[in-house]
Amino acid sequence: MMNLRSFLMSNLGGLVIEVHNSVAEPDTPVDANNVRLRSRLNPTPQELAAAQNQFWWLVNGPDGGFYIQSKLGPGNLVIQTEGRDVASGRKLQLGTQSLTAKNQLWQWAPTTLGSNSNGPTGFFLASMLDKDLVIDIKGGRDSPGSLLQVFPKKRTTTQEEYVEASNQIWTQMPILVEEQGPTRTG
Repeated sequence: MMNLRSFLMSNLGGLVIEVHNSVAEPDTPVDANNVRLRSRLNPTPQELAAAQNQFWWLVNGPDGGFYIQSKLGPGNLVIQTEGRDVASGRKLQLGTQSLTAKNQLWQWAPTTLGSNSNGPTGFFLASMLDKDLVIDIKGGRDSPGSLLQVFPKKRTTTQEEYVEASNQIWTQMPILVEEQGPTRTG
């Protein structure tokens, strides 16, 4: 059986979004860290186990948005902003998925610059509550453990601006994994 998992990778230093300390509980911080897989083509079971807190599903939500659902835990934990609203500088954390929690809904927003013959090379992950606020690596640091927050979307009309916005530009990196399905007895 094949299973699709995804990293959400930043254009800044190849950092990916992860659940802090692999704790699958509401209010756990979400941060940026190094990818834990040496190869995305044929990862070992040990590598997959170590990277569970870095895998995400994008699940359709209301109003054209989507939830960013963690592969960890019971399957209903999603990325949300701290508190019930979205304001500049709010940290990201896990929350229990809810149809009424609009601070859990996201959408892909294209950059003005940054595409090639294959299409866009990255997108902003914008809040559905305020499309000008996007997932941002705080302080533009490319160091493991950097906090994630929502912050005003940067301009990307010139190459310099595109590079400056690297801490806000994300790409979905799928990993196709062959897994043993349930075994039937009797």
